[in-house]
Amino acid sequence: MRILDEALAAGTLWRSGAVPRNPRALASGARAVARLGPFGGLPAFGAAAFPDRVALVDDRGQLTFAEFAGRTHRLAHALMSLLASPQPGIGILCRNHADAIVALCAASAAGARVVLLNSDFGPRQVAQVAARERLDALVYDDEFTTAAAGFDGPGGAPGPRTPRRRAPWPP
Repeated sequence: MRILDEALAAGTLWRSGAVPRNPRALASGARAVARLGPFGGLPAFGAAAFPDRVALVDDRGQLTFAEFAGRTHRLAHALMSLLASPQPGIGILCRNHADAIVALCAASAAGARVVLLNSDFGPRQVAQVAARERLDALVYDDEFTTAAAGFDGPGGAPGPRTPRRRAPWPP
């Protein structure tokens, strides 16, 4: 039954134009998804197939797939350069906007465990979740600077060799 469901879904995606007709774009996108995972590879897949199509829209504007992929790629590389562990924990404390999706995809592309934090959290709740989930970094909107102050650093345990990794987003 699952194979039938997946075949029907693939047919729907094909008919809607969501699957690129260009074999090179399809192969490039498939390689990105295989290398970076479904969330991490999504922007690159979209950019390979439909670079000029609108990918994300929010109250601040819209991003094409090429812009979405570029932002995701830059943030993923920044996260990988900051975080040394093989599978870091990254918390995301953002409102619903395009850059929250960029942060989610970038963290996934960086190989991170992603923890989405509630926008109603205060510093104490951020500290509790960060410690419990052993977060190595926190990406947050500027409006959550006070709540983000509860993040004490990698693994929830600050120390002289474990600097805080907080990054307001967007830059």
